[in-house]
Amino acid sequence: MNIVNNIVESKRMNRYSYCLNNPLKYVDPTGQTIVIAGNQADISLQQLQSFTNLTLTKNDNGMISIIGDIPSKLNSRDQWLMSIINDKKITVNITATDADIQNRYGGAFWGNKVNFDADGNAISVSTDQRVNPLKNYILDSFGERGQTIFHEITESFLGGKYSMIFGKSALPAVQGNSTYNTIADPAHRDAYPQPTEDKAKIEQRMKAIDAIKNFINKNW
Repeated sequence: MNIVNNIVESKRMNRYSYCLNNPLKYVDPTGQTIVIAGNQADISLQQLQSFTNLTLTKNDNGMISIIGDIPSKLNSRDQWLMSIINDKKITVNITATDADIQNRYGGAFWGNKVNFDADGNAISVSTDQRVNPLKNYILDSFGERGQTIFHEITESFLGGKYSMIFGKSALPAVQGNSTYNTIADPAHRDAYPQPTEDKAKIEQRMKAIDAIKNFINKNW
């Protein structure tokens, strides 16, 4: 299927060309491989947008695209984000929710599923990452706004990469399971770093958020 978003531009009618015949400047809008869904998806997208010089958009299915001109000079994290969006073998699925996720922090590696061809070769991966934007916001206060959601995206993507290499789907990141040491742990370690600060201060703020949520649930 050829998607044409401007029928006045004759260049866009050629199904064998894309990005106005300039793929070095523009990104193919059908190549989305980051999906942000869940009842807090818009907030997670805003957080990610604050961390990049690229202009992002999300369609009704949660697929993320880059729109507009690509800056002539990209920093390393923008290059990394572009490479994830353009990697059609790995779909990074982010579920952004206001529910608690496994621990007091803002996100968790929830595993992935490797797809194989008839010969048993790994051909694609669909990942599962859970995030809580409110707690991500708290964590970002120790670093840069949007840093935590970018960590979660790169962690999920690298987990997909490692699963492709080992030909093995990953389980959620619970230390001691069969894929923790080979996939989840190195994906977390090699991802874009999370904000770092005194762990006691982070724990204190997370407990405060939980206390407020519990109070609201009991009284409203």
